[in-house]
Amino acid sequence: MKDIIPRKIDPLDHQKESLGEKFRRNNPTETPYAVDSVIYSHAKTHELADFITKHNFINKIVFNLGLFSILILSATFIIISLSIASEIYRFKDSVMSSGYKGMRYLELAKNNLSSFDLEKSSLYFKKSLEEFNNADNKFSKAKLITAPASVIPFASKYEKNAENMIIIGKNISKIGIEVTDFARQNPNSKNDPKETIYKIESRLPQIMQELDKIDISLSKIDTNILDNNIAPKVEKMKVVFPKIKKYVALGNQLSLQLPTITGLAQEKNYLLIFQNNNEMRGTGGFIGSFGILKMKDAEIKDFYVDDIYKLDNPYSKAVAAGKAIYVAPPLPMNPASTGNWALRDSNLDPDFSKTAKNIISFYKTETKYAENNKYPERIDGIISVTPTVLEKILKITGPIKLDDYGITINSGNLLETLQIEVEAGKDKQDSKNPKTILGNIKDKLVTKISSLNTQETKQLLFSMLEMIDEKHMLIYSTDNEIQKIADALNWTGKIDNKPNDDFLMVVNNNFGGGKSSLKVNEDLQQEIIIKEDGSIIKNLTITREHTSDYLYKYYDPWAKREMWLVGINKNYIKIYTPNGSRLIKAEGFENKIDIYNEDGKTVFGSEFSLAPKEKKTAQISYELPFKINPDNNIAKYSLITQKQPGSLGSKLKTIIKIPDGMVTRSFGGNIEKKQESFNGILSTDLFFYLTYSNKNH
Repeated sequence: MKDIIPRKIDPLDHQKESLGEKFRRNNPTETPYAVDSVIYSHAKTHELADFITKHNFINKIVFNLGLFSILILSATFIIISLSIASEIYRFKDSVMSSGYKGMRYLELAKNNLSSFDLEKSSLYFKKSLEEFNNADNKFSKAKLITAPASVIPFASKYEKNAENMIIIGKNISKIGIEVTDFARQNPNSKNDPKETIYKIESRLPQIMQELDKIDISLSKIDTNILDNNIAPKVEKMKVVFPKIKKYVALGNQLSLQLPTITGLAQEKNYLLIFQNNNEMRGTGGFIGSFGILKMKDAEIKDFYVDDIYKLDNPYSKAVAAGKAIYVAPPLPMNPASTGNWALRDSNLDPDFSKTAKNIISFYKTETKYAENNKYPERIDGIISVTPTVLEKILKITGPIKLDDYGITINSGNLLETLQIEVEAGKDKQDSKNPKTILGNIKDKLVTKISSLNTQETKQLLFSMLEMIDEKHMLIYSTDNEIQKIADALNWTGKIDNKPNDDFLMVVNNNFGGGKSSLKVNEDLQQEIIIKEDGSIIKNLTITREHTSDYLYKYYDPWAKREMWLVGINKNYIKIYTPNGSRLIKAEGFENKIDIYNEDGKTVFGSEFSLAPKEKKTAQISYELPFKINPDNNIAKYSLITQKQPGSLGSKLKTIIKIPDGMVTRSFGGNIEKKQESFNGILSTDLFFYLTYSNKNH
């Protein structure tokens, strides 16, 4: 959001000034401010980190889950309230004085909350509430005095606006008091996590009540009589508020699940899946390692990392011996080269909410045959991460020195250094577990994270929120209620299935073991042609370029041959489209187009491999299974473009062509520049829509 910039009011310019400006001119002890503010979609996350950074590791997790949406609220409404401060108290200077002081105290509270001074922030929230209560009392008296004037519709509208803004100011202040007082009661790591969780549960219902009051008052504000500079901000607030309220409600629901999530009632076992996005698969990358995280009484009781082949190899031997049932791998995998389907390949479906069930099923089957089985039988949830997450963490913690291996890893060399060590390093040469190094890295990282200062912890939190948003971290819970909340927060990598929306998701699967996916750049261009009869044709152009040479030749002591770490990108591409889409033509792919249904979508698939330094382009055209039917002569086209988990983001260009004789009426969605053509990096899921009608309509 933009900074709040002080602007001195010219005392000579009396004729154009508003009543609010007149009040400030006549009250020089009050600092005059003009406010210009804009709410961005991600602003809610930046207040959160300021709040929780003074707590220990477990309490940070608890606060993140329980107070996420409360902090969204403070920053958003304080800024909007400040934006309309000069317009809401036009009746009596005494009412204006209290209202303006209330707004100023809210600004001071917000500034101190941002700088993490909870004492001062709490004080100013309480002062703002006091002033809004004063304004409310004075306003009630003023209404009695001006009762004859209030029957005039125009004056009555101003009165109602002022009354509702006072109510909003009071309830913002109450929420601020709840947040800051709660934080001040938990200033260090000595607090019992269980007590913290129960306090969150008890306070959130009160927050919801204050939100309901704000919602009602906001809906009653008439923006038609507000200043032209202020009315759009209030209209934006009306649009944004339901989303904010939704997230607060989800936070409330999530807080009720905290005892379950953190193992207060029963110990919880979480399966960690490490997906190597340098060897892309449906939900992020080849599963080369896994871990077990055990929680009891809101504390981590055990945490270890292991090689995926500790489960896959004994299982495959059991299948070969006829002791376990053979399961054929799904297309496009070749059973002749991969053998039976196993945990390492269980993530070809890009919908993680479905893939997670496959992962748990394979885990439960394979642990039965594991040697020295130390793994818990019950799994309560899955947390999936890619190496990109570790790179982000290392940027904050700094490098890690691994004396046993004689190497130092940092955010710049993590992937290549780690992969060379795993494929041909010390442990593999000694016939030991080549993934042992991951456990050493885990121990070092935990130590470094626990010693981060406040600013570094804030940066870490921001990075993790970004990683969730970009699907480098995915969540799954076996508890249906928790999973529903995670779905609503878009944490589960679920494929969207809204009816009558256009849809695109391009998914790459790197087979053959080559660690080359992050060396390939991908450009997508989708041209959407809407015909006069409402039918839709899409022309999709995919350009992929392998930017690397052959790199890192090594001798594999187990395979007993030389290999390239970075070589041919042996790739199978899957294009997810609305269910029932009809293929028109395709060119540039290696083989014929496979057509099948998956995740409620029609999928077009084919091989699309690249040698080092090679660049290829392919095109595919298809017709969508529905037509656009105008409603009251207004037609609407909607598009959802989803990002593959683990991808660093393809370049995306979208061109929409509406029928001749039609004109675009409106745009919407989460893209920054709303027009018929737009481009950018597909780092998160995108939603876009436009409406159009006849020029003469």
